[in-house]
Amino acid sequence: TLGDFRGGFIFPFMFAGVALGGSIFFFLASYLPAKYLPCQALFCLTMAAALNVAATRTVLATPIVLITLSGRADLFPPVLLASVVSLLVNSPFRGVIAKIQPRLGVVSGMPSPSPGANPPIKILSGRLG
Repeated sequence: TLGDFRGGFIFPFMFAGVALGGSIFFFLASYLPAKYLPCQALFCLTMAAALNVAATRTVLATPIVLITLSGRADLFPPVLLASVVSLLVNSPFRGVIAKIQPRLGVVSGMPSPSPGANPPIKILSGRLG
């Protein structure tokens, strides 16, 4: 799971968002003139915020952490806007996922074991022989 990485699951989502935002920037930069593109940090930070908020639902903490780590306080409004939009876009799907999970046998994100998959351990009493 993503919780096994150093930094928990928050920083891998931020890293993936920065990588995706940088990729989008370079894709657009190859087709649009530079005067029409904002800075690359805007793409990277907004995608990192959007991915992290979609996963963790921390709308205010995510932009604060990203802006603090990047040192780009001028980008706080668009990063906060990306966080709010991500939460609003992701919210309807949370209800659908919550309805589907019990049908799939998933409880709190973990699949339930099938009956008989792991037989109980028999404790032997007395001497083995």
